[in-house]
Amino acid sequence: MLNALREVEDALVAYRTDRAGRNKLAEAVRSGERALYLARDSYTQGLADFIQVLDPERTLIGSRRQLVQTDVMLTDDVVSLFDALGGGWQDSTAGLQPPPVDTTAPPMVPAALDSLAAAPPR
Repeated sequence: MLNALREVEDALVAYRTDRAGRNKLAEAVRSGERALYLARDSYTQGLADFIQVLDPERTLIGSRRQLVQTDVMLTDDVVSLFDALGGGWQDSTAGLQPPPVDTTAPPMVPAALDSLAAAPPR
């Protein structure tokens, strides 16, 4: 019983912590998008080099990658919480039989192709 409570608490703490981190990363992505917009605007106005556009773009791509990774962690946290609360997975294939396997030999298609290849061209 205590072990189950500990698992639920651990799953809730992990979710809360990862959620707070995700919110910070989402704000970093929004800031990166603004920085990239300003850098591109400066470039199109002739006030900056293209290198000054690439740097915020690289930073934004990294922030987006981290945000996606955090979303995956949040999904894992929800699954862990569901499992800790006693949610089990139902095996929906328990009563099903595998489809029958055809054990007859396949037709001799390659041999038919060989005879066509050996025929003189028309």
